[in-house]
Amino acid sequence: MYSQNDHDLTEETIAGRKKELPFNLEVAIKVRRANLKKAFIPMTSNVEVDDHFITGHNPFSSKEMTKIAFQQLEGK
Repeated sequence: MYSQNDHDLTEETIAGRKKELPFNLEVAIKVRRANLKKAFIPMTSNVEVDDHFITGHNPFSSKEMTKIAFQQLEGK
């Protein structure tokens, strides 16, 4: 298993939310060997598109994610 203290929680620490998290989602994803891509610079936009699946890494991704969603709906 994993513990929150064993891994980097940079964004959560910057946001002052580290103590509020019951577990580290990034570690949980990696333990399950899923493909995780995160922003190079913490707390910046990071959107990933895989066919019709669009996901944003954090709240700072909402504007870019919305733009991409509209582009997908318009067929661009």
